[in-house]
Order: sequence, then C-alpha cells, then structure tokens
Amino acid sequence: MSVGEDKWRRPVLAHAEETVSFYFGEPQRAIKWHVHGPDQEDDAERMRMGLVCTECLSTFPAKPDMKNLSVWRDHANEWAHIRSEQEVLSLVSRNLCPTCSTEVSPELFALSYEGMDKFAPQPLEDIIGLA
Repeated sequence: MSVGEDKWRRPVLAHAEETVSFYFGEPQRAIKWHVHGPDQEDDAERMRMGLVCTECLSTFPAKPDMKNLSVWRDHANEWAHIRSEQEVLSLVSRNLCPTCSTEVSPELFALSYEGMDKFAPQPLEDIIGLA
C-alpha cells in the first residue's frame, strides 16, 4: 500500500520513552514511542501499516516489501545521502527500513508503540465539550 505524494513525507511527531523489558531473563533496553500532534491518529495508523519505521520514524512512500519495489524505484534516490539506490532497493525488498535497516513489521509496531500522548494539548472545544 502506498500513500499520496505529499502525505508520506509528513514527519511523525513523537517522543520516546526508554523502557527495560526482560527477554529470556535478561534485561533489554527498548524505546517506546508516544505519538502526538494534530495528526496523531493518522500517524499511528501509518506506523501500523508499515509506512513509517518504528525505530527511527523515517517515512516511506510504500511499505518496504518486495511487491512494492515499483513504487520504491521512483523514490530510492531520496536516500542518496546515506545509501545507493541499489542498497535502498535491497533493504526494501527484505522488509527493512532504508534509513536504519530495522525490520518493518506489524509485530515490531506492537512492541514499540506506546499509544497516543495523553498529555498532548487538546482543542478548547474538546475540553469544555462544545465539539
């Protein structure tokens, strides 16, 4: 699945919380993202669909996947400052983020996504119940 030309470039507003989880009895450092801002529901959905890396928050024109290579060929040059076009396409074909090379999957989203920012400013209409 891909998104509109302008929409995919919009950065995700989020802040990180460092957590410690225990895997196989060993403490492991993990980062949980709290999405905030006026587009937080849409941004969370983009992350869930694989259109945003849950590790580095890099945004994508389509989910990194072998079946989306035709979309990625048109945009691979946008990572030229860090990777060659062939490197980008190779990473994308293996469901990896072209920026940080982390796997992009619904399972990783579920592990790294903490939820909406409950302390984010709300419109006055919502606070006083005029909406």
